Amino acid sequence: MTKHTAITSLQKTFGFMLFSASVSLTISVNSPAMAMENIQQNLRASIDVSSRVVDYQSQDQTGSSHIVGIDLHKVFSNENGDVGTLILQAYMTKLDNQVQHPGFFKDKDDEQLVYRIFSFNLTPRGKALPNIKLGHIELPYGLEHTINTNGTLYGFQQGVALGLKADWGMSLNKQMQGFEYEISATSGTGQELTTNKNTHIYAARIGSHRDQNQVMGLSVSESNLESITRRRVALDVQHYWGLYGVLGQLDWGDDNGEDIRRVMMELNWRGPREITRAYLQTFHFTKKFSSQTEIRQGYALGLQLDFVRKWDLSAQYKWDDQVFNGQSKQKILSAQIRYRF
Repeated sequence: MTKHTAITSLQKTFGFMLFSASVSLTISVNSPAMAMENIQQNLRASIDVSSRVVDYQSQDQTGSSHIVGIDLHKVFSNENGDVGTLILQAYMTKLDNQVQHPGFFKDKDDEQLVYRIFSFNLTPRGKALPNIKLGHIELPYGLEHTINTNGTLYGFQQGVALGLKADWGMSLNKQMQGFEYEISATSGTGQELTTNKNTHIYAARIGSHRDQNQVMGLSVSESNLESITRRRVALDVQHYWGLYGVLGQLDWGDDNGEDIRRVMMELNWRGPREITRAYLQTFHFTKKFSSQTEIRQGYALGLQLDFVRKWDLSAQYKWDDQVFNGQSKQKILSAQIRYRF
């Protein structure tokens, strides 16, 4: 058995165990008849299909990716209240000359089963006790943690700070009166469910409730991935006036002892259903080592259009105005069509 086959087998086994544990937990606190009824209640599931074309203008290359998967959200409960929440977002992803791609793909033409989120969030009894989340979880850090960007062109470049957006592991989380928090410890292996690597990510965020017009959060993280030790502190802010919003995030820390600073700002407009969105982002990076300072400045302009029920179109143009020494300026135009049913 090859390493890749073993890892895939381990992921499938873990997935089956996680889902089975969720169902077994429900049956254990209900009669079998009540359990079957409960499984059908509070269940949302959809098939998600999308195709994306990326024009790497600086490299004179064009790539694409094609994705089909399932998005499932299930709340398990009994007569005493909620027991826990299962989220499964599993997608078969095929790349075609995708020059820039996540590291878990073998090459620019690879295909993989990708877990965006696959977790069970156990809700214990007691108002003060934290929820316990297990599985492939989104890391609690910055704006990305409070705004769902999965499957879209829209995002906040969280990988620069943590190295990953989601990872296998666990977290403690809770929504309290006036604030929410999440603290996670994960393997640092990304898509691979394995423990034979000397990697890890610790992350935590505390902030005001994310459904308010003014949202603030403080995040910290420490990670070791591919011989790079990253340490970060971040302050994120969101402020909304009707359909308009201003977002910002300030990160500071170091990569292997080199000082890193990042400032991200966004101005956006959202439609009444908050699916249609237009945005302009700016990213400013500062890297200091020895007596030298380097700066990278980039921008992103995007539009996500909910033009027909269940369909959405999106486009984004990203470009660099200034880059670190030894890097090349990038100009990337992306377009995506997505259908959920």
